[in-house]
Amino acid sequence: MRYLLVLMVCLASCAAQAATGAPEHKQPSLSELTARASKGDAAAEAALGERYQSGDGVDQSFDRAAEFYRKAAEQGNREGEFDLAKLYHYGLGVPQDMALAVQWYEKAASQGSFEAANAVGRLYLVGNEVPKDLSKAVHWYRLAAEKGDSYAALTLGGFYFKGEGVAQDYAEAVRWYRRAAERGSALGELALGSMYLAGKGVPKDRKIALRWYTKAAKQGDSSSQVELGKVYLFAPGSPPDYPAALLWLRKAAGLGNTNADEILGWMYGEGKGVAKDQAQAAAWYQKAADGGDPQADYVLSDLYYHGRGVPLDKAKSMTLLQSAASAGDADAEYMLSGFYSQGQDLPKDDVASRAWLAKAAAQGHPLAVCDQANETLSHLPSEASRAAAIAALETNAGKGVDACINDLAWYRASTPGTSAADLAGADGMMQKVLQAMPANPALLDTMAAVQAAEGHYDVAGTDEEKAIAAIPSGPDAQKIVDDFKTRLALYQSGKPYVAPPPAATDAKAVPAGG
Repeated sequence: MRYLLVLMVCLASCAAQAATGAPEHKQPSLSELTARASKGDAAAEAALGERYQSGDGVDQSFDRAAEFYRKAAEQGNREGEFDLAKLYHYGLGVPQDMALAVQWYEKAASQGSFEAANAVGRLYLVGNEVPKDLSKAVHWYRLAAEKGDSYAALTLGGFYFKGEGVAQDYAEAVRWYRRAAERGSALGELALGSMYLAGKGVPKDRKIALRWYTKAAKQGDSSSQVELGKVYLFAPGSPPDYPAALLWLRKAAGLGNTNADEILGWMYGEGKGVAKDQAQAAAWYQKAADGGDPQADYVLSDLYYHGRGVPLDKAKSMTLLQSAASAGDADAEYMLSGFYSQGQDLPKDDVASRAWLAKAAAQGHPLAVCDQANETLSHLPSEASRAAAIAALETNAGKGVDACINDLAWYRASTPGTSAADLAGADGMMQKVLQAMPANPALLDTMAAVQAAEGHYDVAGTDEEKAIAAIPSGPDAQKIVDDFKTRLALYQSGKPYVAPPPAATDAKAVPAGG
């Protein structure tokens, strides 16, 4: 309520007025307002509406509030127009009517109310209560931003950054972010800092970026403090500054920010800037989990599964994993799918496995997307389904996801009719992956299949022998060795490996590359 805001402002300014001898402004009494309103004073009518809406000195009545707001609004009073719009918006004292709400919001905004401009801009931006219209949203946010509202300036900068409702223009995004930042908006300061950090719309400048990030963090906003900590940890172009990162992350953690707890857990778990301490890591992850962070539940599940920093407890691990997955953590959904598929530590359940895999894939989890694509290709897909599955593999392989690169290369190598260009592409991708993991048996197996498909049987045989030598011991080791030896025999006889025809059954797909 603006009336209450006036009271708060007065509390901050009355001491200064007393010191200078300035007279203290008194709010008009109810009788004064009533008398003025009876003579058609629009400001008094709007003020009476506020009294009735808040129940300040009168019995609260939204009906009476609407009556006085309407009288003020019909005389062109900006406050009356805005307050009447809100009543129509929420159906208080009048039937809910979004058309009338927008009409009165726009009238008030056109008279300079940035609150009204923001309200109608948000309606057009979200599109739940009126048809979504980004160009109209941009218009009204621009009006509020030009009146000096920092929130609107920040939002307008976002439109230009994303190219929503306007042509994408990083320089224009910077201009509006700067307006928000220079008016003290912590989010504006963060946004401007991020533009300098990335060199978008301005020359890349880490020092200036840090200056803006620090301004935001010093306002006491824990999210800003986390972002500053992440810049010190992960920003490219300079080594991590662990002491500075710890300083700001601990400040944010002290304010209850679970993201800070989680990053601190990672730092202790990896020994980044602190002595490696799995127990401390687990304690920070537990703090984040207690604050409702499902990703922390997922990490804790892994810690309990392997007994790192906590007692080994696979039952508790599964409970935490299911909790994280139920809360929508995509990593947990994908991992849970695997446990159900393998029947390891949970009862084997292919229906549950596919359901959790679908949830993870729907969130864009790259491994889940690629697993779904593999399963599609392992059956008898329609041409459209086959093309969509290959496209999914190609998209995630192009993003550098190692497992998806392996899956795509395996499909190309083991499928008859693959073009020489696609095989060469698979060869190049696999060589890069193997540089990082030269002793991975699944990757070597796939590389051998690619080499054989290209007709390089001697090289394929050498790669397959390396793959066999790299297979770790385990319950399935002998089966894997036998499969790899079967392929080795093919390559030694000058033949490529060709995958069996897709199955018409609903069986779970065998992972590519062994």
